Amino acid sequence: MIETLLYENETVDRFRSELSRARRFHFAFGLLSNDGLKVVEDALTRCLKAGGQGRVLVGVDMPTHPDAIRQLHKLETRYKKQLELRRFQSGKRHIFHVKLAVFESRNGKQTAILGSSNLTRGGLIGNYEANVFLDNKESLGELLDYFDQQFVGAYARQIDDTWFDNYLKWWKEREKAERKLRQLRERVRKLPAKRRFPKTLPKRIKGFAFAFTGRIYEWPRERKLYPTVRRLGGRIVFSADSIRNADCLVHGEILGGRKDTKKLRGARQNNIPIITEEEFFVIFGHEKKQRRQG
Repeated sequence: MIETLLYENETVDRFRSELSRARRFHFAFGLLSNDGLKVVEDALTRCLKAGGQGRVLVGVDMPTHPDAIRQLHKLETRYKKQLELRRFQSGKRHIFHVKLAVFESRNGKQTAILGSSNLTRGGLIGNYEANVFLDNKESLGELLDYFDQQFVGAYARQIDDTWFDNYLKWWKEREKAERKLRQLRERVRKLPAKRRFPKTLPKRIKGFAFAFTGRIYEWPRERKLYPTVRRLGGRIVFSADSIRNADCLVHGEILGGRKDTKKLRGARQNNIPIITEEEFFVIFGHEKKQRRQG
């Protein structure tokens, strides 16, 4: 069986559920963050308390946050004969970019999650990611063989205090450079982008019909978004089948599933303008300005 994990909390929910049934687990991630570890730490700790065993191979090329390494090392110390932690020391030409979690349940069944998600909060919950869950016996055998090659091979090293102290010094130096990079990213995001919208694109909320796909952070549809649009004189188009009645389709950043994809396809087929949530809030701002001016 292969199950796609694409939308909202599908990946993290599957990760937790498999870990709750696991007798053994094998994790290899090129990038970990402390926030990402916290998302699954309760399930991980419960597994170890119940006598589960695991191996974790951490990449440091991308790099992994020191706090995540420190917390995993604490767990390794607490569960000495159950958890084994190693870092992957890459060679000169390649980096460690694996995102793989293999689980062995108490009844011997093997499953795996692999794809684009690192063990970070963004990778598990917030980012645009594509993963698969599988239980094919032949594939699982190959994945475990691959994990073993990396975990027991020459590039896997233990984490000791001397290495960690040096890593922490390097991390602090890197943080200074990363702050500059974040500033550059923000400048790139603000670069003006020319988009040709049809003349019929709404310039305000009142008198226009809006459809929504995906979700807008902190704007739940039934409790805030829809009532606000109605209060400002707009209409809501709910279904993909009625998308031709919309004046535009607002594409939220939080993914929502296959039904939302149907709306996107319908809008393309019917030449309905598709705008981002940021562009919708520009229209929202115009509406409020019009109302203030009377």
